[in-house]
Amino acid sequence: MFARLKAIPTLDLPEMRSSRLILRPLLAADAARVYAAIDHSRGEFTRWFTWAHDATLLSARQNLQEGHMAMIAGSEWHYGIFDRVQCFCGRISLSEIDHKAHRAELGYWLDTEVHGQGIMTEAVRLVLAMVLSSSHHLKIDAYTDVENAASQRVLKKCGFRNVGSIVNAVNHPQRGWRDQYHFTLISDGR
Repeated sequence: MFARLKAIPTLDLPEMRSSRLILRPLLAADAARVYAAIDHSRGEFTRWFTWAHDATLLSARQNLQEGHMAMIAGSEWHYGIFDRVQCFCGRISLSEIDHKAHRAELGYWLDTEVHGQGIMTEAVRLVLAMVLSSSHHLKIDAYTDVENAASQRVLKKCGFRNVGSIVNAVNHPQRGWRDQYHFTLISDGR
């Protein structure tokens, strides 16, 4: 999929499955489920995400609509993470997709109700298997707050390397300027 230089229509994005997870492109109809997970996890999310403090159902709907437009344009992929009985667990995205340079940025979050079960590691591996099977040369970047050890563990388990830190990378509304670690995974086709 990354080997193509043109955008991939949203309807062509494949559903991904493992023994316990289903990843599928997010739809406008998922807004209430997405917002419920954000609202339930707000205490933890506000620590890491600049958008979490003032997230509303309306902003979740708007975000899904903007994500859908970006998927149509081929610049982003937004997947919902569901368990096998279709309970929404979280979100995983590739953004900043550059089809010519074969690079993208990985982002994700998981409802706190299902933390510590290996779900995000499994979801990241599913996404990586899909994109790495379709491109021999690919670079995926990911960024975490320097204190977000759980997110860093996910990336390390999935083969990402910490390549450095970015000082004052994000101006968090409650925590001020925050440093981030920069992780990268490079597939060179070998």
